[in-house]
Amino acid sequence: MMLMLWFLPFWLLSPYIASLINPSNEESLTAVVTVVIMTIQTIIGLFGAYLAGKETAGIIKNTPRKHVFKTVWRIFRYGNTAS
Repeated sequence: MMLMLWFLPFWLLSPYIASLINPSNEESLTAVVTVVIMTIQTIIGLFGAYLAGKETAGIIKNTPRKHVFKTVWRIFRYGNTAS
């Protein structure tokens, strides 16, 4: 789930958030809000990638080499290795 949050374009909300914080200085504040949102989103995404990678690596160790891609795709698509 955390990894999927990395790909959602939350930065599109920056102008709206900036106008809520300070309507008179919206243009310069939009850049700051965008950087903050993208930084937080990247940290969450990297943490999710770390957790997902750690779990997937454990599963892949016990998978024959020719079935690795299929297994990783199944994990990504369904969240588990069962069909």
